[in-house]
Formats: sequence, C-alpha cells, structure tokens
Amino acid sequence: MIDDFGRCQTTLSRPIEFAGVGLHGGLSSRLSIIPATADTGVVFERPEGSIPALLPFVSDASRCTAISNGEARIETIEHVLASLFALGVTNATVRVLEGVEAPVLDGSAMPIAQAILEAGIEAIPGTRRKQVRVRDALYVQREGSYAIALPHHQLRATVIVEFPQPVGSEVVDAPDVREQFVERIAPARTPGFVREWEMLKSRGLALGASADNVLPIHDEGYGDELRVPNEVGAHKLLDLVGDLALVGADIAAHIITYRGGHALNHALGRAILESTSVDE
Repeated sequence: MIDDFGRCQTTLSRPIEFAGVGLHGGLSSRLSIIPATADTGVVFERPEGSIPALLPFVSDASRCTAISNGEARIETIEHVLASLFALGVTNATVRVLEGVEAPVLDGSAMPIAQAILEAGIEAIPGTRRKQVRVRDALYVQREGSYAIALPHHQLRATVIVEFPQPVGSEVVDAPDVREQFVERIAPARTPGFVREWEMLKSRGLALGASADNVLPIHDEGYGDELRVPNEVGAHKLLDLVGDLALVGADIAAHIITYRGGHALNHALGRAILESTSVDE
C-alpha cells in the first residue's frame, strides 16, 4: 500500500475482474479494473461513455452511490472506490462489461481488496499524488444526521450509528483508515434487516440480496456470525471511505459521522473541496 502524502501516483500492476449480481437490480454484473496512466484518476467506462469517479458526477445517493455522465450510468460503486482509495490506487479504469451495478460479491469490499493486493500496486515515477488537508473544522447536517471534518495528519474516521435492536448504538473508530482497512473495514458486509426485504423488493430494490451477500438481521438477532466487531457500523465506515474517494484526492482529516449515509458523505466531501485546495 502507498499511504504517505507526497508520494507518487499509482496504478495496478495488472488487470483484475469481478462478476456476480447487482445488489439492488439482481441482474448479472461484470467489471474489470485495469491499469491507467498518470492523472487519469478513477474512471468508469461504459458503452455509452466514460464517467469520472468524482463528486460532480454523483446522480443518486438513496440506497447506494451512483454516478452518471450523459447516458452513461453506473450504480453501487462505493465498495470498488473504497478499496482503490484505501489501498492507495490513484489511477484505474473500471470497465463495466455487463450490468448497471458493480457486483455485490459477498456484500463486503474484501474480495476487491484482496484482488488488488494480489495484482500489485505500482508507483508511476515522476508524478505527485493529489491531496487535500482540512485546516479548519467543517460541519454538515442532513435530516437528523451530521458529519464533521477536523484537522488531522492522516485520514481518521469515526462512525456513530443508531439502529433498532439487535444493532442498537455502535461507535467504530479507525485512527488510520488505510492501515486498518483490510483487517477492520473491508470485511464488513452490507447489513440487511429481514423485515425490510419485502418492502424493498416491492420498490425494485435489494432484488439481488441474499444470505450469501448481506449480513441478515432479524428482530431477535443476527442471522450469521459477525466478521468484525460492530459490523454494521464498520460497513457504514466502509461506505464513508468509498464516498470520500469521490473527492479525487488523498484526504488528511479526522472525519466523524453520526447516523450518516451516502448523501451526507457526499455533502461532506463537497464541503471539504470547497474549503480546501487540491495540492499536487
């Protein structure tokens, strides 16, 4: 992993590919992530066109993060972005070979992170990574949720969640997101409250959800053994990392969210960009 500020830009050493179903649409999905040249950033390629993975291209934040550019659209990209961002890959082309969503895989980012590490990450000589440093406290609020960004020397994230039992209140803190990503964050699966599944499916959502790709949560308890402590909160932290990747640069800040979600994460990312400058 390349996690120090002031280092070179990077890309993958070789392509990797994933296939499965989309979480919400339930349709077949396949994508490949291939190496890219300096200053490409992360770009999704579809037959209809290319979509930079940046905040101005966000088109939906209701149940996932989706980005669009003209007729081109791709959904549920947060786990892909979190893995690339946390493992230090600054340049990659993501070719969408089938479907309109990234494949849900096992509901976590672990298969993607493992594939990236197995493929290897290469520095691009003679380049500089983009970075933003939060120098003054930032605060955004949205419908009973809030997020704060404080000055810090690296990316630290603290997520506070409140759900009905059996989840209840959870606090998950990652003092060094990149150092702890593989062990504590990437394994966390998408939580699925079983009592909501029928409602979601009636709205055309969660059609690809199953016990193989979500953490089932019943009224009386979890339907599977937890992979990491406070797995629901850890998954919220995973989504936060993926959404912050849309800033398009390394971030030095302590991020704190309370009852956060994609829309709040995007709002905080925009506030960071508006209040800081991107250094190269």
